[in-house]
Amino acid sequence: LLRTGGGGGVAPPPELLQLLSPVQRRKTAAELNAAILASQSQEREPKLPMLLKMLVWAQDQLAQHAVFPRINNLVEATLEMPPSDMSDQGSEDVQDRIDVPGSVMGV
Repeated sequence: LLRTGGGGGVAPPPELLQLLSPVQRRKTAAELNAAILASQSQEREPKLPMLLKMLVWAQDQLAQHAVFPRINNLVEATLEMPPSDMSDQGSEDVQDRIDVPGSVMGV
């Protein structure tokens, strides 16, 4: 093995120094992980954020036709009855209405 630090090891040739940098190693690891996931027919991105967005969208569509208990807090996943006056519901952005920490939605 080649060593880049002190300790009496053999220094790598200059053309290999870039390949051994932490930035390049992280990039290579990410590409390798993506290739492994693709070979196993798995998505590169996690599915949970998209599923949560689809849940909010589906609830919005249903709310146009029916009154039903909604899941507004996606972390707790508790059902809540809608307020009696829903006249201004369509004016908010989907991201503004959901109560989810950024780490869950990938933000």
